[in-house]
Formats: sequence, structure tokens, C-alpha cells
Amino acid sequence: MSKGKKREAVPKVSKVSPASVDAPPAHHGRPKGWRPADHGKNPGGRPTEWTRDRIEEMAESLTTWADQHNALFLQSFCKEQRTYPQKLTELAAKSPKFSEALKIARNSCEANMAEATAAGEIPPAMGIFGLKQHNWRDKTEIDHSGSVTSKVQIVNLPTKKAVD
Repeated sequence: MSKGKKREAVPKVSKVSPASVDAPPAHHGRPKGWRPADHGKNPGGRPTEWTRDRIEEMAESLTTWADQHNALFLQSFCKEQRTYPQKLTELAAKSPKFSEALKIARNSCEANMAEATAAGEIPPAMGIFGLKQHNWRDKTEIDHSGSVTSKVQIVNLPTKKAVD
């Protein structure tokens, strides 16, 4: 560019067309096909798979499973039932019968873990860490015997005249 020429201003082009600026979003932030639930007929959502009868059946199978000697971890039961441990807690909140079955199963797992560790059927480290999951704690005892004497010797105390 030479010194004498001025640069021409280029108009800026907007990428949004004016018609789309004024139009509301197609679904107002909701998925296509969304309709408000009719609370009188259908509350909406997926129907529950856990009916009262199914929860009671699960409680019975949990109690039966807990009576086995090899029941050490609730995760094993969850694997057999194709569910997850948090679901057991959710079901316990819904049903007193299932809550009781879950308490029995936890106590059974704890007892089985302690017995298997004491009998040497499982490695001691596995037993220790497994029992810690049931709130068992290590206990350390320190036996103090004898007497403790301390001797204090003060050397070079300043006299009153030296302090003043």
C-alpha cells in the first residue's frame, strides 16, 4: 500500500439470518415428542420392575444365599442376581422384610469371614481386610512396665546481683 491511498471499510456479514433470530427454538429445550405427564392416568417414566412381590422374593433368596458357608461378600450375591450393591440398599429402604434379610446377610458374611480366616481357609490378609469392611479394627496394646525416673540438673544459675 502506498501512503496516499486509504483503506476502504468492508461491511461485516452476520452468520445468523434475521429470520432465525426472531423464531423460538423448535422444542423449547425439550426432546422432540415430549409431552407433560397426565398425573391422573400415567405419571410418566419407565414402570418399576421392583414390585412388592419381587422384593420379597429377592429377600428370600438373599436369606438362603447368606446361609451358605461360602457367603463372604455381598458383591457375590449381586453378581448372581445381576444387580449392584446400591440396589440392595435401595430395596432395604422400601421393604422392612428386605431390610431384615440384608442385615442377616451382612452378619452372615462377617461371621463366615471370621470363621474362614481362623480356620485358615482364606489367606490372613484377605480375612483382615474383609473384616475391616465390617468395621473391625486393629487393636494395639502397649504394656508399660517398670518405673520412669527423670533427673533434672540445673547448672550455672545466675545470682540476683548478676541479673540486676
